[in-house]
Amino acid sequence: MDNQKEPVLAIETSGMTTELALLEGEKLLASAFSGRKFAHSEVINILFDAILKSADVKPDEIGYIALSIGPGFFTALRVGLSFAKAFSFVHGTKIVAINTLDALAFEVEPREGRRAISAIDAQKGEVYYAVYESDGEKWHRKSDYLIDKPQKIAGKADFFVGSGAIKHDLKPRPYHDPMVPSAKWVGILALDSIEKGEFENPEVLEPFYLRLPDAVVNRMKKLKGQDLK
Repeated sequence: MDNQKEPVLAIETSGMTTELALLEGEKLLASAFSGRKFAHSEVINILFDAILKSADVKPDEIGYIALSIGPGFFTALRVGLSFAKAFSFVHGTKIVAINTLDALAFEVEPREGRRAISAIDAQKGEVYYAVYESDGEKWHRKSDYLIDKPQKIAGKADFFVGSGAIKHDLKPRPYHDPMVPSAKWVGILALDSIEKGEFENPEVLEPFYLRLPDAVVNRMKKLKGQDLK
């Protein structure tokens, strides 16, 4: 079967909300969204059942999983990753991990010569961000994935997009002003890796963090303290 014709399950759980989508190539077959904040583990299976029913697709017909891998909220990312891993182990479905900042950039219409900055709230007065430039058809990342104060990037792009841009009022922003990328774009961005046969190993796949979560840092400090005793 043509790789682009096998349904792709796209998962977006990087922020406070949850969205799943099914795509066939770039065609959106179905999507389901929950705005319940931090209810990822409660709603993800409900959303999955809803899109399967809407698209009339069976679980074993899904060819690939496109996963928004971060940066984002620690526990939220873990829910999406755990779902993807469990599904992959049961059905043998291949996983493509998409950086959340990359998917966010595509929420802005690409026009030639334009620069966009995806910015995700990193708490502590900082943002995770990356810089993108458009060739008129799509965005190309022109920086590393970075973390800094929002003042450092203010005024340095034609558009800002994401929860960090909204929280710190970085402008201008796209008219629909999304906090997180849509699951649709997570799925579309996975198509290139699918075509190339580039997939993740679910046994070792972890969320993408630019800064370790406080819970992990505190646990490391505690363990280090115990070692010194």
